[in-house]
Amino acid sequence: MSQKVRIVDTDETNVTGEVTASPTSNTILARLKDLLTGVILAAGTNAIGKVGHDKTGIEHGVKVVGTAGVHVCLVTTSKPAKAILLQSQTDNTGLIAVGGDNVDATEATGDGIILYAGDTMASEIDDLIDVYVDATVSGEGVRFVYLT
Repeated sequence: MSQKVRIVDTDETNVTGEVTASPTSNTILARLKDLLTGVILAAGTNAIGKVGHDKTGIEHGVKVVGTAGVHVCLVTTSKPAKAILLQSQTDNTGLIAVGGDNVDATEATGDGIILYAGDTMASEIDDLIDVYVDATVSGEGVRFVYLT
C-alpha cells in the first residue's frame, strides 16, 4: 500500500506538490513531512541549511597600555569568547598594535595589526587571554566588545 504526502501553501488552499511512497520508504516519507511542517531537528543532528549562530552574550571593556612599547594582554585571566571587535581610543595620538604575545607597535619594524585613532578591527577568537595590545604613546589604548 502506498502513502501520499501533500505539499500545500500556508493557507492549505493550493496543492504545490505530492509525493507517493511505498511502505518501504515510510521513514523517508515521515522525515519529508517533518521537514515540511517545521519539526525541529534533534540535538546533534546535521542541520543542513539552518541559519543561526551560537553566540549567547555580549560584554565589553577598555585596555590601556601603561608604558609605550610594553605590550599588555586585554585580560588578566582566561576569558572564553567567540568574537571580538576592537576600536583604538578616538583620542589616541599614537599607534596601537593588536596581535598575540610580543606584539609591537613600532611603526616601521613592529608587528600585529596597526590601528590609528578610531580605527576598528574584528576577529573570531576562542579566548581574550590570547589578545595583546601595544602602543607608541604611554596611556593610550583600545575599547573592545566581545561575544560569548
